[in-house]
Parts: sequence; C-alpha cells; structure tokens
Amino acid sequence: MTRRLLFFPAAVLFITACASRSTATPFTSPTSPPGVTFSAPEPLTPNPFPLSPTGIAASTPTPAQIVPPLGADLCTPDLLFVADATVPDGTQFKPGETIDKRWTVRNSGSCAWGPEFRVVLVGGDAMGASAELALYPALPGAEGIVRAQLTAPGQPGDYVGTWQARDPEGKLFGNKMWVRITVSG
Repeated sequence: MTRRLLFFPAAVLFITACASRSTATPFTSPTSPPGVTFSAPEPLTPNPFPLSPTGIAASTPTPAQIVPPLGADLCTPDLLFVADATVPDGTQFKPGETIDKRWTVRNSGSCAWGPEFRVVLVGGDAMGASAELALYPALPGAEGIVRAQLTAPGQPGDYVGTWQARDPEGKLFGNKMWVRITVSG
C-alpha cells in the first residue's frame, strides 16, 4: 500500500507537468532583427557532374576539358645514350651497301615516350634514311633500341649522321647519337 501512495502523487505530478494548458510563445533570437530569415549557405563550388532526372551524370568531361594550365611542367623528357648496338664508329662499307644502325638508349626522363616522340636528323648525312625515325614508347627508366636503315653513300670517304630525340612539341632533348662510317673506294 505504501508503494501505491508514493506512485499516485508521482503520476499526478508527471501528468500535470506534461499537459500544461499555457500557450507557448515562439522563440525569437535576441540577435536577429524582426523579419530576418536564415537559410543554408550556397555550396562553395558547383557540382561539375550535374545529375539528370535519371540519376546519371548529364555530361562527362572529355580529355580536352581536363587540360593542365599552360606552362605546367608535368614531366621532363630525357634520353641517355647507352651504347652502339651495331656498327661501331669507323666501320668500313662499300658504296651502296645497306647499313642497319642501332643504338641502345635509356629513357632517363620523367615522361613516358609515346608514339609521337621521334628521333630526328640534326646534322651531317642521312645516308638514305628518313630524316625522322621512330622512338618507340618507353616508360621512364626503361631501355630501348633506336634503329636507322641506312645506305652507304656512292663516293669513298668518311660520313657522319647525327640524330637526337624530339618531343611532341618539337623540342629536342637528350644525348645526341651518331653513325660514323668510312666508305671504301
């Protein structure tokens, strides 16, 4: 019975406290003037991939839209001459003889050589080769072979052709390579 006597007054107090009949006054901030409303701030940057009604991005940026700013050096191309793989300097050939010249090189830069990287004649005699050779793709640190198909000139004498790597923008880089031969009479 004592329990009931304690429970009853506690229940009455609880019910009367929760069922207050007074009208609540709306809260107004003491620092905001009347009539001012607050809203969420705008995002700092717009969403670069706006969603369409289906929930799929309305457009995806193309590689042309993701271009680094002008003057940004992303990497530095470089080529290190390692060795003459064929035709050591001073090798003798007969006039008109075919020459298969190969140089071993290393990509010593920070750029991967893509298909647009070339090796070009920068001095001397092309000896029948194209003035532009392929510089086969290579990752930084990798070694590769540069190959030139030449023809010994028709006149006896000493001949030199000098070659150097060129990047897609036309800038020469790296060690020069050459072929130095003697055409016998």
